[in-house]
Amino acid sequence: MTTISQKIELFKTKMLEVESANKASVKDIDACRKEVNSQRTKLIAEVNYVADLVLGELSALEKEASETYQTNCQQYQTKVRELTRLHEQTEVAITSTSVGSMLETDWSLSTSLPGYDVEVKTVTQKPPRFVTGNINRDLLKKVFGELHHENQYEKKNISSKHVKQISKFTVTQKSQIYSICPVDQSHAWLSIFKHKGLVLVSKEGVVTDTVVLDLVPLSLAMVGTTDILMTSYPTTTFVYKLSLHNKQVTIYADISPHNARYISINQTGDVYVSTVKWDIVVLNQSSRIVTKVSCTEKGMYIACMSAGIDASTGKEYIASDVSIIDESGTTLQTWSGELDNGQTATDKHLCKMSCDRYDRLFVPDLRNHQD
Repeated sequence: MTTISQKIELFKTKMLEVESANKASVKDIDACRKEVNSQRTKLIAEVNYVADLVLGELSALEKEASETYQTNCQQYQTKVRELTRLHEQTEVAITSTSVGSMLETDWSLSTSLPGYDVEVKTVTQKPPRFVTGNINRDLLKKVFGELHHENQYEKKNISSKHVKQISKFTVTQKSQIYSICPVDQSHAWLSIFKHKGLVLVSKEGVVTDTVVLDLVPLSLAMVGTTDILMTSYPTTTFVYKLSLHNKQVTIYADISPHNARYISINQTGDVYVSTVKWDIVVLNQSSRIVTKVSCTEKGMYIACMSAGIDASTGKEYIASDVSIIDESGTTLQTWSGELDNGQTATDKHLCKMSCDRYDRLFVPDLRNHQD
């Protein structure tokens, strides 16, 4: 009974801890909600302010046009009254039998009418034209703000004992695989050495779809479920986009003067492209270059993590080290082969890296046949 009572108290304590954590979480969410609504109110106020400025300018233009109209009309009305009076006087003179009166009227008209011979030019103001601006959601998102989630990962030690081979197969071309782009838990797109196209395979190795292209894809990255971003071999300045619904390829971005090599996409949809030179070019979701990250070494393969960008570096086309850098190019951490058993891996040939949902980085070592 004592043991049971202790367990009951233990679970009650845990329940209180969970309840307290839940209340704190709800409080934090409510605080975020208030900040979001406050930011929304500020943005609406700013939009109203800008709109009121434009509307005020339109009102001023309307008032100016009205005043110009009134001034012009008054001038024309005065001329009409004066000419009407001259017309009446002339009509009276014509009906008169007095030669003197007619001569006097004729002389009067010869001196007064030239004043009305000036050609009147009416200057009409062109109405204003409102040029609608484009809504830049990326910029609006930066202005409005976004949620930042703190990473809470459960540490898991994984060794070769925990890794099980699910399946094994060989591609039909029997050639080097450049890039593997997972679609779901059972399918992935492959880019293959010297093959102008992509191959969709299941985890059993069954080819379920193919795409014929005019280029040899090098690196692949999936955008949602409908598009694939890719670079080409030999490298060019272009990043291409393949729309799977119609199998059409378009140029997603031109990162001149850099040649695009490998691609990775972070959690917010920004596209990171390693280059033949030392820079990593960052594109937003609108395919515009937003920044360039300079590496102290030649960044070859890249993988986006929540903590930064991983870039394997080395000489020529053989990568030997891994660096974790942030968006400013600051190196947060480096790995040159140090192992948890106290040894150091040497003579490495690192290949394309991958990152799982727990921010664990997997780096294949081609020369030592290990990961």
